[in-house]
Amino acid sequence: MKIDEPPSEYLSTTEVDQALQGLSAADWLRAKSECRWISGNLPGFFGNDLLQEACVRLLAGGRHWKRGIPAVITLKNVMRSIASDTRESVKDGPMDVYAVVDQGAGTEDDDESAVGVCAVELQTPDRVADANAQLAALQEAVKDDDDAQLLLMAWAEGLYGKEAAEELGFDMKRLDATRKRLERRIAALAEERNTE
Repeated sequence: MKIDEPPSEYLSTTEVDQALQGLSAADWLRAKSECRWISGNLPGFFGNDLLQEACVRLLAGGRHWKRGIPAVITLKNVMRSIASDTRESVKDGPMDVYAVVDQGAGTEDDDESAVGVCAVELQTPDRVADANAQLAALQEAVKDDDDAQLLLMAWAEGLYGKEAAEELGFDMKRLDATRKRLERRIAALAEERNTE
């Protein structure tokens, strides 16, 4: 690039690498949280696969990072794009990825303990709507408290106590104060829910 040339609209792969390496633990937690939401029921993606794929595509130049856009927003947008492309290809593909093709594969005929795998949806629309309403209420309750938001994401990742404090960069006093605030808000939501 010449010195008098205006900077590119997008980060170079080197700049992307530096930006990803510079992400805080809190940013990674936010990105992982977004990954869980976006990759729900996405064929072929488990755990943090979608987040890893987004990072790989950004580093390889398959997706672009616009200058001035925060890392978590960029990762979320790339994950949404990949998820959309994947769902579209599955929908238009020659195979039904949800069809049961061989129930009980790998078991012996005389094995009475073998359990077949069936595609049964245990979630009802009412349960899904109720869970979404509870989540929205919880997000609303902590929207003005960044520490509580981070702790809530850490809990969602299965991190508690000292492990959560280390991941978030909190000392134990700060973690304890945040935990107490968060628990009070959750208790208030539970009380409100019980009175309805």
